[in-house]
Amino acid sequence: MKLKYTLSACVDCVAWAANGTIPEDRPNLLNDIHDCLGADANEVIANADGLNAHGEPYRDSEGNEIDSDHPDYELRREDWFSWSHCGCCGSSLGGMRNRLAILCK
Repeated sequence: MKLKYTLSACVDCVAWAANGTIPEDRPNLLNDIHDCLGADANEVIANADGLNAHGEPYRDSEGNEIDSDHPDYELRREDWFSWSHCGCCGSSLGGMRNRLAILCK
């Protein structure tokens, strides 16, 4: 599979992408995702922790990939708080965001 792009996603979308969980208070989550992503909602949506907004691995100032053995590993921002819309479902609620990847075959 090939990376199409990454996006910032709310915890509800991350849980759905990880294991199909749909929160009781968001029964229309799948419709929201389809409305927001359009045809891309039919592509594979996967966790993209460790990738930056360009779909590339995080790198330190010397160009080394920041993996779990790197001393700056904890500085990678794999989740963050944001008031921005979720890039997956369009929710405007503030909250934690994680990166998801849209993959195409």
